[in-house]
Amino acid sequence: MTPVVKLRERRLDMARQAAAQAQEAVATAAGLLARAEAAVLHAGDEARQLDAWFAEQLTGSAAVVQAGLARRETLAAAKVQAIRDRDAAHDTLDAARAILAEAVALVMRAEGRCDAMRDQLSGARAQRLLDREEREQLELEDLTRRRAW
Repeated sequence: MTPVVKLRERRLDMARQAAAQAQEAVATAAGLLARAEAAVLHAGDEARQLDAWFAEQLTGSAAVVQAGLARRETLAAAKVQAIRDRDAAHDTLDAARAILAEAVALVMRAEGRCDAMRDQLSGARAQRLLDREEREQLELEDLTRRRAW
């Protein structure tokens, strides 16, 4: 029974390692999501600043206005890409959280199985000790009876 207990303990260790890796993956995905959200906000802020500049200084050479419009198109494209990146990061975070939930469930099952095997082993040891004590007591009683004859 001891090899089975060791096997259960090894499986528990492996499950804990998998859960730790899943937890790291969730943290990494959360960081990616935060950076993607910051990029969306940054692109929006730059677009608002450019719009404010246009509102204040619409007068100017055609080249300056054209450069401003080109910059506005670039910022709009960057914002769209940042939104796509944010959505992808959100999907990645959801997937990482699902994997973490599975890993935690696996750890819980492994702990339960390991504890059950330990309890069985402990019970078997206790039973063996009781059997030995009972056998010794019977031998002692038998020896006492023989001497009494």
